Amino acid sequence: MKLYKLHDLFMLGGKTRENYPLLVIGHTTSPQEEVDLTLINAINNLIIPDDCTLPGVDIILAEQCQTLSSAIDLVGCTIKVPGFTDNTGGVLGNPHTPMESACGECEEAPAGWKILTFPGGPGIAFQSEKAINLDVIKNAVQLPLQGKEYLYNLAKQAYEAGVDSLLAVTDGTGKEAKGSAVIQHKRDYMLWSLDEV
Repeated sequence: MKLYKLHDLFMLGGKTRENYPLLVIGHTTSPQEEVDLTLINAINNLIIPDDCTLPGVDIILAEQCQTLSSAIDLVGCTIKVPGFTDNTGGVLGNPHTPMESACGECEEAPAGWKILTFPGGPGIAFQSEKAINLDVIKNAVQLPLQGKEYLYNLAKQAYEAGVDSLLAVTDGTGKEAKGSAVIQHKRDYMLWSLDEV
């Protein structure tokens, strides 16, 4: 497993016990040792059953993300599970609140964060000291690119719109899925795909 930190954001890449690549991103103000232990335990305890359904992958990810609430304020995850043709395997949200399906509406989160999740992805969380025109973010989501290039352009447009910090994930499971994640603070960013884990 590899863990990267950027300001108060993190990105962890690794593989489950079943050897499925995954990326976990988030925002935290907890001590690093507590975050490391919490993340490692969550990954070690993540199991995708052989008879898992398409929506079941996201439900399992969301449930596992909620176990991180003691150390993490916002969390997202993307995973690549073989055997699915339709896209799934990407979640992002506030682990302190009940799970909800992606709806494309802006949700408020702690510390001035806002969360936008879209059916079929991506999941985006952002923070800004100034008011952001949500249409800029929603329009950036419509970019025709996929994978790392898609998230790079999304992060670039968000920064140009005045976003200070950003978290974003795309679905990692399915025939057309190109699971990737980005963390960004000001002009600095870390971008990673499941194919690189």
